[in-house]
Amino acid sequence: MEFESYQLIELIEVTECLMLEYGISIRDTWKGFYGCNLDDFYSNGNSYGGKKLIKITVKENGFTDMHANKIYMIEGFKSAAYDNYEIRVPKRLGALKHPIIHELVHFLQVNTVEEDKQYISFGGQNTLQYMQYLNQRTEQEAHYIQLLYIEKYELKKVVDDEKIRSEFRSKLYQKNNPRFDLLMYAKQHKII
Repeated sequence: MEFESYQLIELIEVTECLMLEYGISIRDTWKGFYGCNLDDFYSNGNSYGGKKLIKITVKENGFTDMHANKIYMIEGFKSAAYDNYEIRVPKRLGALKHPIIHELVHFLQVNTVEEDKQYISFGGQNTLQYMQYLNQRTEQEAHYIQLLYIEKYELKKVVDDEKIRSEFRSKLYQKNNPRFDLLMYAKQHKII
């Protein structure tokens, strides 16, 4: 199963707005959904400006993740581009959009091939590994925008307890609250 293009475009636009509103830069190789496509160079016959191939699919199990056939640099640009980017969402999360928003931030955020090579994946084994994973700029940005999306659109779906919802909102918009602490709070209270 694949999301309809209008659903994808809407989610991309919401993600772009949240990123810009909260000061997270969008990569210079992204020109908007209707702009010139610098992604998908290889899948479009070694040509820029071809069809945008980003898609969201549903899988049986596991966690939401992404896959690109290739991540590559383009001369004259600071950020990488992606060939055939796919966001894969497990069925159990089908009613929620915030996991998709998280992966769309990764698609849109500033990143290089070198940064991508140094990325620490979270294997789910222990707290120390989770902290190392969460301490990366790319993950802090993606989780932060995900939490903003949750607060605006899905908080009642994710958290039943009104006290936790109120406390979360307070922490989310608190000035000088380190993002890392906010993300650990959200994990501890099963918001993400």
